[in-house]
Amino acid sequence: MQKTFQLLRRGDIEGVRQILDKKPEEVNAVSGDKPKRDQGQSLLQVAIKSGHLDIADLLIDRGADLNFIEEPTELNPFCQPVLQTAGGRAVFDCRRMIKRWNGQYEMYSSKEKADRSFKVFEKMLELGADISQKDSHGGTLLQTILIETKEVLPSYYWKTKETSDNVLITDELRHDLNRIYDLLIRYGVTADEIAVYQNIPLKELYQDSPTMEFLNRLDQSRSL
Repeated sequence: MQKTFQLLRRGDIEGVRQILDKKPEEVNAVSGDKPKRDQGQSLLQVAIKSGHLDIADLLIDRGADLNFIEEPTELNPFCQPVLQTAGGRAVFDCRRMIKRWNGQYEMYSSKEKADRSFKVFEKMLELGADISQKDSHGGTLLQTILIETKEVLPSYYWKTKETSDNVLITDELRHDLNRIYDLLIRYGVTADEIAVYQNIPLKELYQDSPTMEFLNRLDQSRSL
């Protein structure tokens, strides 16, 4: 079993495919104690979080559990549904211009990477992944995506209400984020949630910040 995880971590899709051909049940294998970073997680979860989306796609086609959530351990008490892992990855791989130490902006990610991550997330939803699942803290898919969205947008300073120029909101970034939020709209997600950590409405938590542009998109869909 651990051999499969080792092949996955190396990005060896053919090696993983050969194991699945011989042992189809391996598709839902769960990692043992080592490596610690993968402890208790499924092959699909590790494939997504490590960015091996071609292997993730293969696992989905072979029947991987789309509603998997790991059991808490002493090392990893926080548990997240694999769908939330996929949603977070789709946001993380969005194209964006990041300011470097010399003041110049550099593109992070690529169209190919952003498309692949989005398609894995979309495919999981289309195949019936449970969008209502929550993480071990009670966080929803939307809240996971908002947290990741905040990370890929310009930094916002809540006390001064100032927005940094460390990231540029380009047409590419808007395109990649908008399609993620449009996908949530398609599956009935609205902005009417209470933030699990702050215990206030999401729209209050993110008001005035760059993230609000995308959270508002969920409300705008109601008037269409």
